[in-house]
Amino acid sequence: MPRKSKNKFNIHGDIISIMREGWEQMAFATYREDYYEELSTHTWTLSNGYPTNATLGGGLHRYMMAKWYGDDVLRDLTEKGYVVDHMNNDHMDCRISNLEFLKHNRNVAKRTVFG
Repeated sequence: MPRKSKNKFNIHGDIISIMREGWEQMAFATYREDYYEELSTHTWTLSNGYPTNATLGGGLHRYMMAKWYGDDVLRDLTEKGYVVDHMNNDHMDCRISNLEFLKHNRNVAKRTVFG
């Protein structure tokens, strides 16, 4: 029997909107057919303002980067001190166009300046 998510997923062009009862804001991800079924059959929760799923490896932002660049690239850059940064500082916006690899110290400095 297929897994049932507690989230609601909608596709609008190349954007997936993700919502769940109790969330004040929608999450967004970039649609791609090769991972949509996996993404949409798991339940995403919020942890410190980030959409997360422990089974899929943590934050939606890291999941997206792993799907686009590969697990090896994500692991390699993480080991070198990079984090996945939300360029617009919105943790619910996990579209690939809003994500970048950024050195941890620069991410901390950015957070200090832009809150």
